[in-house]
Amino acid sequence: MIDGGGRIEPRDAMPEAYRKTLIRQIAQHAHSEIIGMQPEGNWISRA
Repeated sequence: MIDGGGRIEPRDAMPEAYRKTLIRQIAQHAHSEIIGMQPEGNWISRA
């Protein structure tokens, strides 16, 4: 499906292990977006 240019939607059937891996990767990405900004937070208001 993906090789043919298709997409997998959240409610599509997929192996449970694959779904868990995707959820873990999405959670890690979200965490990086939030935590990655914290060190710069102190000087942004002064920039």
